[in-house]
Amino acid sequence: MADGNARLSPSEAAREVLRRRRARGSLVDFSQAITIPGAPMSDDPDEWLFHPIETQVAKHHIVTMQAIQRCIESDSGRLMIFEPPGSAKSTYASVVAPSWAMARQAGYKVILASYAATPAERQSKRCRAIAAAGEFCAVWPDPVHLKNGST
Repeated sequence: MADGNARLSPSEAAREVLRRRRARGSLVDFSQAITIPGAPMSDDPDEWLFHPIETQVAKHHIVTMQAIQRCIESDSGRLMIFEPPGSAKSTYASVVAPSWAMARQAGYKVILASYAATPAERQSKRCRAIAAAGEFCAVWPDPVHLKNGST
């Protein structure tokens, strides 16, 4: 994850190319190539700054992301995730996976629904924060344009 002005050795450049290629092909690798936004930094509903979440991926996160990826890659894929509260299912299914899928497949559409507007708005902002980050742009050089939706 070097900036554009830094000099990379050939082996560092090869590692970076491989990291980006893996992130484009695997939701699990993508989740490790970006900073995933966590809780908002303030209670302001218009806040767009988020604390980062932990970078450690547990085994159940990997299983969840692999199931989400299979769903995204299948025709008319359907998936129900039953995990206890706090298991990061919303983070991976509603924040990380949509940003990965929309960058990977042009025209991919996502609808985020919730029992109330606030959680849907928060997840949408987190997804948009990923798409606006430099790490995301390093993996996906073509810009991703996310339309504002109604909540």
